[in-house]
Amino acid sequence: VTVPKTEKSEDLPREYTVEKTTLGTKTETPILDVPRTVNVVPRDLMEDQGATIIEDVLFNVAGAQTAFGAGAGGNLTMRGFSMSGWGAPFSYPIYFNGLRGQPYGGFSSPRLYNVEQVEVLKGPASVLYGSADPGGVINFVSRTPQSEPSYELEGTYGSYDLYRAHGHATGPLD
Repeated sequence: VTVPKTEKSEDLPREYTVEKTTLGTKTETPILDVPRTVNVVPRDLMEDQGATIIEDVLFNVAGAQTAFGAGAGGNLTMRGFSMSGWGAPFSYPIYFNGLRGQPYGGFSSPRLYNVEQVEVLKGPASVLYGSADPGGVINFVSRTPQSEPSYELEGTYGSYDLYRAHGHATGPLD
C-alpha cells in the first residue's frame, strides 16, 4: 500500500512501502522478484490503523478475511480455504520469522505487539513450508534490536472489560 506524500503538509499519511521479503523464497528478496503473490503490511500501517490482532491486518490483504464474525472469535479464510486448525486438514498456517507457530483457531488470535511486519503468501506453499494450507501462509516478522535507545508504553481500554497494556524497549546492551 503506497500513499503519496506532498511537500505542502506533513499531516498527510505516511508512505507504506516495503521493498524486500523473506516469504516465498526463504531469502531476503525484492518483492518484485518473488514469483508468487506476496502482500506485506508494515508496522507503520498497523500503528496508523490501530491494529492489535491479525484480523485487523487482514483488511489490507485481498482474499483474506475473517469467516465467522469479527474479532478473536472468528476463523480466518484465505482464497476460500479455512486457516483454522479446528476443521482444516492443515494446522500450521501461521509462521513467526519463517518458523512454524501455534495453530490458529478461534479464540487464540496472535497479537501484534512485537511484530515489525506481516507477510502474506497467497496460494499453495507446501513446497517451501511442508504441510501448509492451500490458501496461503501468514508470516509474522518480529522487531529487531536497534542501536539507538527507544522506549514505548501503550495502554488500551474499552467495552466488555477490555484492559490491555504493553511496552517495547530497545537499545544497546552495556
